Amino acid sequence: MFAPAGDGQRRRRGSDGVRLAAAVLVLGCCLLLIRFDSRMDRAITAVIHPPPWSIEWLVTVVYQAGPLGVVLVLVTLALVARRWESARDVAVSAAGAAAIGGILILFLGSRGGRPSGVVIHGYYLSFPVLQIAVFAAVATAALPYLARGVQRLIEIFIALVALACAVGGHGLPLSVGGSLAIGWGVTAVVRLVFGSPLGLPSADDVGLLLDELGIGTSYMHPAARQVWGVAKYEATEIGGAEGPARLSIAVYGRDAADARLLTKAGRFVLYRDSGPSLTITRLQQVEHEAYLTLRAGQAGAAVPEIVEAGTAGPSKDALLLSRMPPGTALADADAGHVSDAMLDDLYRQLLILRRARIAHGAISGDALLTDPAAQTIVLTDFRNASVSATPERLDQDMAGALAATAVTVGAERAAAAAARCLSPQMLEAALRNLQRPLLDPR
Repeated sequence: MFAPAGDGQRRRRGSDGVRLAAAVLVLGCCLLLIRFDSRMDRAITAVIHPPPWSIEWLVTVVYQAGPLGVVLVLVTLALVARRWESARDVAVSAAGAAAIGGILILFLGSRGGRPSGVVIHGYYLSFPVLQIAVFAAVATAALPYLARGVQRLIEIFIALVALACAVGGHGLPLSVGGSLAIGWGVTAVVRLVFGSPLGLPSADDVGLLLDELGIGTSYMHPAARQVWGVAKYEATEIGGAEGPARLSIAVYGRDAADARLLTKAGRFVLYRDSGPSLTITRLQQVEHEAYLTLRAGQAGAAVPEIVEAGTAGPSKDALLLSRMPPGTALADADAGHVSDAMLDDLYRQLLILRRARIAHGAISGDALLTDPAAQTIVLTDFRNASVSATPERLDQDMAGALAATAVTVGAERAAAAAARCLSPQMLEAALRNLQRPLLDPR
């Protein structure tokens, strides 16, 4: 019943933030309708209640015994299979839903916040329906760990239990909907805190996607450091015109667009600069990244060679393949192997991008590839890059370079390189932007 664990890595997903926002919105709408307008509840209950006597027993069984049975099965399977992360997510989600439900019941009273004149016979008026909220939290917390077929069965059963609750008079339709939103929202919070239980796509899955694009690879493995909203892989290209080469593979799944949207919305609220242009679809994201990489290369910066950008597979995952030059990430390089000439080369390339008004947007030790043999630094990972960039974003690139080099070679050498290569005005602007919120998290 449990799905494979993939490569065993957990990541926070943008879609969980969107789910949480949607759950809060649904809950807020339910509370407003409950408080000020009971016509929707009255219209629905007039149609569904009471149930025909021939199926009344079935409604009772589904509502009373169904959730308990499903919860016991899920918890038992998690413990037997030693999926401790699953058991933890289920337990925390159940406790969170029960706590929120109990607080709302205590605050809203037995009438669920409805005016005293509202009477709907045959129904409990309290809000939320605690059993539905806890069941929804447990079931949705366990879903990502289950095989796809079992997921669909659980989702159908959640809908049946909610329907049985409303038909049987255990909760008004709006109360049931709000209870589902509570369970769903609590699970989203748990995943945002602990990370998504879904592993990265397996190397075999990514290999199949590359086969569809006509690219042969070997030694496929996940990158050591991952980025929120994208799965990073490394592989060796086989059959290339210039022989074996190192490939960097970025796979954007269904969560990528949600992750970008959530990041953009968060920056819009918190900062004056909301970041790079918003991409709506996965394909737009890889096309944007490929285009900015090519533009940077045309301007004269040292960048990876773009091999392919497109979609593949039944889920239409978007892939960006880059042929990487020799070298080591600055974050992993030894300070003795990073010469002053290489530091100067980094600022030379950033000045080239500045003249072309291209902002990299994610300068970090992982995005800078050092090549001691050629005495150069290659700029990679243009996921947050933008054209026609504002002076503030261009200054942030300089600040990012100053911070990234300081971590590897020390503050004195990093500051000396910046002073050699930048004008006093540029250096002053970079120092103003040398703040944690303005730097790439990596």
